[in-house]
Amino acid sequence: MDDWVLDSLVGFLKSPTWSLAVGGFTDKNCVVFDPGEENKFSYTDIHREYQKLVEGLLEKFTAELGISGDQFTHACSLLQTSKAGQENEDLFEQVLAADDFLKFKENMVRRNIDLELQALTLLQKQMGHSPNVYDKGSVSRDTGAIGNSRKILEEEEERLLEEVVKQSEAQYQLQRSLDDEELQRLIEQAKR
Repeated sequence: MDDWVLDSLVGFLKSPTWSLAVGGFTDKNCVVFDPGEENKFSYTDIHREYQKLVEGLLEKFTAELGISGDQFTHACSLLQTSKAGQENEDLFEQVLAADDFLKFKENMVRRNIDLELQALTLLQKQMGHSPNVYDKGSVSRDTGAIGNSRKILEEEEERLLEEVVKQSEAQYQLQRSLDDEELQRLIEQAKR
């Protein structure tokens, strides 16, 4: 098989077409995934949507480049064992997650935690210090201020998470307009 198929696959997985679609989907849907053993029904519904997204993206990619199913499968198997695959393991995991629910859930939980940490960091920067609502000495027990502080923190955290997701979606929309140009460039490059 020609190396161009493997190179094209790696290029596609790094392209805005792939990264913005998969990243946008992940950011939009990861908030329902909690660390823990329980698998909620909503997780499987989201996983099915993810499978459709990944299959659609890969089908479009292979059709536009004229890559057969066998060539694609072979490129994926080479990617798993190649240096390019090792260097881009996180990208390849996104493909594998379409067929591996546990890998998908792990990726979604990890991204949810990342977004929560980003939101808390933003909150910390806005407040000028680390939120300390759980410190018993910082508020009076009699007033119920601990519960109110927790509620305020949770509301602010939710608002910041929504802001991060909106920014991610805006970036996705912006980059999506560049997708066709990037894909055309890859097609032309593959034809040479």
